[in-house]
Amino acid sequence: MKKELIIVFFAALATTLTVYWKIPVKGLIPFPGDLLVGRFYPFNSMQWEGYPLGVPYKEFINADVVRQLYPWRDLSISLMKHGELPVWNPFAFSGSPLLANLQSAPFYPLNLLYWLTDHHSAWIIGVILQPVLALLFMWLLMRELKVSKAAAALASLAFAFSGYMVIWWELNTVGHAALWLPFILWAIERLLTSGRKIYAVAVFFACLSSLLAGHLQTAGYVLLLSVGFAVFRLLTSGKPSRRGPLMITLSMSLLAAFFVSLVQIKPGLDLLSYTPRGTQSDEEIFSYFILPPRQLMTFFAHDFFGNPATKNFWGVDYGEFMGYFGVTALFFALGAVAQVRDKSRMVKFFAGTGALALLFALPTPLPHFIRMLDIPVFSTSAPSRILFLVQSCAAILAGFGLDYWLKKPKTFAVFPAALILFVYAVIGGTAIYFARSSDNVTSTNWGVTLRNLVIPTTIIGFLFFLTFLRTEMGKRGMRSLKIRKNFFEQTKLLSSNWEKVSMILVTVVAIVEYSYFANKFQTFSEARFFFPQSPPFSFLEQQSQEVPYRFFGDYTSSVMSNAWIPYEIYGVEGYDSLYLRRYGELLAASRDGNIPENIPRSDANLIANQDDFRRRRLQDLLGVRYILDKNDDPHGDWEPDPHTFPPDRYQLRWQDGKFKAYENTSSLARAYLVGEYEVIHDDQAILDRLFSPDFDPKVRLILEEAINEQIFPADGSVSFLSYTPNRVMLAVETPTPQLLFLSDAYYPDWQATIDGREAKILRADYAFRAVVVPPGNHEVAFDYLLKYF
Repeated sequence: MKKELIIVFFAALATTLTVYWKIPVKGLIPFPGDLLVGRFYPFNSMQWEGYPLGVPYKEFINADVVRQLYPWRDLSISLMKHGELPVWNPFAFSGSPLLANLQSAPFYPLNLLYWLTDHHSAWIIGVILQPVLALLFMWLLMRELKVSKAAAALASLAFAFSGYMVIWWELNTVGHAALWLPFILWAIERLLTSGRKIYAVAVFFACLSSLLAGHLQTAGYVLLLSVGFAVFRLLTSGKPSRRGPLMITLSMSLLAAFFVSLVQIKPGLDLLSYTPRGTQSDEEIFSYFILPPRQLMTFFAHDFFGNPATKNFWGVDYGEFMGYFGVTALFFALGAVAQVRDKSRMVKFFAGTGALALLFALPTPLPHFIRMLDIPVFSTSAPSRILFLVQSCAAILAGFGLDYWLKKPKTFAVFPAALILFVYAVIGGTAIYFARSSDNVTSTNWGVTLRNLVIPTTIIGFLFFLTFLRTEMGKRGMRSLKIRKNFFEQTKLLSSNWEKVSMILVTVVAIVEYSYFANKFQTFSEARFFFPQSPPFSFLEQQSQEVPYRFFGDYTSSVMSNAWIPYEIYGVEGYDSLYLRRYGELLAASRDGNIPENIPRSDANLIANQDDFRRRRLQDLLGVRYILDKNDDPHGDWEPDPHTFPPDRYQLRWQDGKFKAYENTSSLARAYLVGEYEVIHDDQAILDRLFSPDFDPKVRLILEEAINEQIFPADGSVSFLSYTPNRVMLAVETPTPQLLFLSDAYYPDWQATIDGREAKILRADYAFRAVVVPPGNHEVAFDYLLKYF
């Protein structure tokens, strides 16, 4: 078995290299660096050698890699390397939870890679490991389920190269959460058949790894199927006397994994109530991501609606609605389901589970029922992602189907063929009807669809032909055409080697099919595009070393959200599916002064109007000291623009060719003393007052509760002793009691102390922090403290 696993590992690596061959051959990396430098400021405004017209990029679907997932992982690991817990991100949203956003995944076991090599290399290795481990783990499971090596190979390919996996590989979270599924099922099966406790440990480790991988929705599906499989196998295998002890052992493993994972999950669940999740906007998004019936055609043709990588996609959402797991695998999966007389309990289980999962993805009452239950994560995330379970079950069924095909070609060729043709006809007819009846379908779009049907149709035709050849009727037909003598006797296709040849042909067709799909979609870029240096970011890095001043990119200098995090630059905007709702409301109110009924689900942005009073008020309050600008046609080394940036508010402080940075001279300090306040309880009234021209945030704060201490305005001073993600230390001198204001986002897990004594943090100016400081010289500390630690 060990020798077989070694061979399988290298075979999995070789198969993976059919997609990632550009790494050793061309020196490219599986990272959307082309998108980063080709589309987003400031990189897209730089000159890149070899690209005089700018760097072309493949598609936008993996943008979350550069604006979320890598920046968060990089920050999390960096904090841990410095002995800090990765709990707070001070660089976006004026501060936001980091561990609690669930996708930073700081405790994922395979993050060991980041401790063994640099972060860039570790990220790339993590991407490559996903198909390798998925192939290996599914092989283990299928061999344990007693299928042939060829069947195990097909199931492994169908799982590792399914649409759900391939599309999300480069995110380095979804695939890692998913790949542990077959390993868990294998460990459960081994535990139930051998009774050895070591497999209970394996169940614990794999479940924990999935939960910590950074995509809780996928991990939830993994656990659901794992629990269902465990119950199914407990009821159908082994002696009844052993079921009780084994059930206890399995339950302890699963529960232990869940409770240990709470170190990452519980902060996220606590954060949910402070985010826009659950709003009307969120409900609309949930409904939007219910799988449209026409998308069922992607089970047969992954590019039925085109492909964003080739710029001809005319569908709704390529990534979220992808049903594909291989045409070859679909053929054999349907064949397994169609074996009415010979169906095993295992086939029934996975067929039933896959069918039920599909109903939860389609516009049936089931996804709305999940929404109504208000289950954390599941009720607020895209319901179409349950296609992961559909594809996983189908991959396993494909393995069983191939074994049926190899052992009983005569049985396989009759009813399954009719079923397969019927299913294809229904899916194809439905998709074509919706496509032809849609107003946005042009002749060009229809041409894309027809071209993309050629390959899957050819594969199906080849498999039907291969199936026909393996029947007696096929053999007689070939003899009657005298092909056997001229061809089959020479190649021995009808001899004892026929089964091996069939297995090889099916495997080769599957590998070619999956390689084509993955190569078409995956993006590669030059290593120099992995978060490179840029003049504006270099300037901002220097300015924020002593005082954590923030920046803002305006108009053509607007910076993609979170792209500044790897450079440890402080920004006011951000992009995160779990961000603080109240902060988002404040920034959204810069548009018209009102709390919007629906704020963006993942984005917090200031209005893009430099002249707007509310925008300027928030800009000053947030401590935005530097405004980026650019002039694509500079005529000198120092060119202030007084029209766009009036000198009474802005002074040009830096210019490097086309790039500029203005200092916002009216920006307030990041922390300062205030001797006056007023109490307002109503949220809209707070914003009305905050945006009032006669309100001066420099001398007065808005609180939401009265304080016992009397405060008086007086001269004082505040200076930063240190500013780290989890701790802010300030030296404060004041002759009278005053309020100390810090323009960092308010969140309940922050605690304050004055000279080591606890002080209450007040929510001030709608979304920030303040504490009452007594007269004298003091050290004030703000610490982010999770009670779980």
